[in-house]
Amino acid sequence: MIGESPQFREMLSLLKQVACYDAAVLLEGETGTGQELAARAIHYDGPRCSKPFMPINCGALQDA
Repeated sequence: MIGESPQFREMLSLLKQVACYDAAVLLEGETGTGQELAARAIHYDGPRCSKPFMPINCGALQDA
């Protein structure tokens, strides 16, 4: 990810903080705003980095 704005740098800092925890994370946002990129950053900076990354598009899931 590339960016220099204060908001972008704050978001990157938050992703690094979240990556330290062994917990599930739900990323919300409009289509095309980078949720999967953020999820990958969390995954590859965290304790699960040696395990497979499996993105799930919750918008594509049907109601039960």
